[in-house]
Amino acid sequence: ADVFQRNWSLSIKLKQLHVLSMAAESNWLEDYITEKIWTSIAAGSIPIYNDLPANFKMIPNPEGMVLVPPPSDEVGMSAALAEIEHLLNNQTARQEKWEKIDFNKSLIFRQCERL
Repeated sequence: ADVFQRNWSLSIKLKQLHVLSMAAESNWLEDYITEKIWTSIAAGSIPIYNDLPANFKMIPNPEGMVLVPPPSDEVGMSAALAEIEHLLNNQTARQEKWEKIDFNKSLIFRQCERL
């Protein structure tokens, strides 16, 4: 396997250890997302995701993730932290959130699933 595939596989294995995992984009560019969200989903871990709202159309149902706003949005950050705490302490809430992810929306997810 090439380096790219090994890195995805390692990321998936590490994220499988957690019910929630960071999927933070390092560059906020419109119509651009990286593998981070897909490796969280392939690992069975609810993504904690930050990106431009315009890019949410490219992901499988944002309601199945914890969306983190820019740090300047103190109210939104507080809400995201409260949601994370709630999910960590409530298995039913985690299951309900996970069920909102639309796996069929993403060809990339099906590729991750094979790793």
